Order: sequence, then C-alpha cells, then structure tokens
Amino acid sequence: MKNKLLVAVFALMTFTAMVYAYSWGVANIWYFNASYYLDDWSKAGKIEHADEYQKAWAAISKSVAYDPSHPHYLHIKGRILQWGINENLVDAAQISEVKALFLASTQARSAWPIPWIDLAHLNASQEGMSDETWQYIHQALAVGPYEQAVNQGVLNIMMAYWYQVTPGQTPLFFEQFAIAAKQPKMLESVLKFSQTVGRKSLICPQLRFNQQYETQRKSHVYKKYCLSK
Repeated sequence: MKNKLLVAVFALMTFTAMVYAYSWGVANIWYFNASYYLDDWSKAGKIEHADEYQKAWAAISKSVAYDPSHPHYLHIKGRILQWGINENLVDAAQISEVKALFLASTQARSAWPIPWIDLAHLNASQEGMSDETWQYIHQALAVGPYEQAVNQGVLNIMMAYWYQVTPGQTPLFFEQFAIAAKQPKMLESVLKFSQTVGRKSLICPQLRFNQQYETQRKSHVYKKYCLSK
C-alpha cells in the first residue's frame, strides 16, 4: 500500500512538472512572437498595419494567460498596449492599464531596471518631472546605473522636460551624459534627440569646452550635430 502511494505521488509530481514545462514552453513561444512585432515597430517607428497590432496583442495575452506573474510578459504587454495607444489603435484611456502592467512587472522583478525607466517615461508624459517621475528615475538608476536604456532614458526625459528641472537636479544630467559620451552609438542617439527637442545647447557646449570630451570632439558625430548648421 505504501509503495502504491509513493508511486502515485511520484506520478502526480511528474505530471505536474510536465504540465509546467509545457506551459512555460508555449508561453515563451507566444512571447517571442509578440516581441518580433515590437522590434519591427521600433525599427520602423510605426505600426505598418493594424492587424499586426491585433496579432501581437493576442500573442502576448496568451503568454500572460499561461504565466500571469512573469515580469517580461507583463512588461512587453504594457509596451504593446502603449504602441496601440500611440498609434490610435486603442482607446487612450487604457494608458492606466499600461502603467499597471509596468508596475506589476516591477513587483515581479524589482531589480530589473527597464520597466522602471519605462514608468519614468510614461509618468513624465503625463505629469512632467513630478515626484513620482523622479521616484521611477531614481529606482531605475539604483538597479541599473550603467544600463544603456536607463542612461539614455534619464537624459531624454530630462531634456524633454528641462524647463521643469531644478538647479539642484541638473548635476544628474551631466553625470549621465558623461556615461553616454563614452559610447559612440549612445552619444549619437543623445545628440539626435537633443536636436529633436531643441536642447543642443545643453550638449554641444559640454563637448566643445569640457576637456574630458577631447576625444569626442574629434568624432564625426560631434561635427555632424554640433558644427554643421
């Protein structure tokens, strides 16, 4: 009797493990399917066809259904929904759901910096440089101080809302710029964004007059964005 009970318990454990492995595998397949669309939109800067959004949303929704607490699935679902809102494919009122998904992702994995900086971007677009926006920025920096998305995200947010940045907060901007300047691709992205939001006057004088940026002054990126008219 005891042996039969042990066999039954072992069989149940094996079955449970198989179900979990199957669910995990299926969830991952749908996640990568959804991520493909997201990467494609990021490269194109737009959603080419509305049906792509529906397919991406269906895919990530299936991932979350299989694993409702997975931080990556929750985060990507928030990003896809945000794309839908930005492209006028989804009601703008659902922006609160985007925030809820990002927050759920941070609760599932608080040491992952990307959802924190996405929350900072999202909150800044709604409230500017509010205390809550700064809270997300500082949390992103606390867990990912050298993460490119965090460094560039902080710079972009501060440039976009520079008129709300206080003198006591400006040192953070130049600290983050010092990190970005060491990476040519990130430096170019920062300069390009500064041109977009009309903040080249923050960046170019730093490169021109600060001795620590002597190498950057010789780069084609500096000449392209700071010397050309």
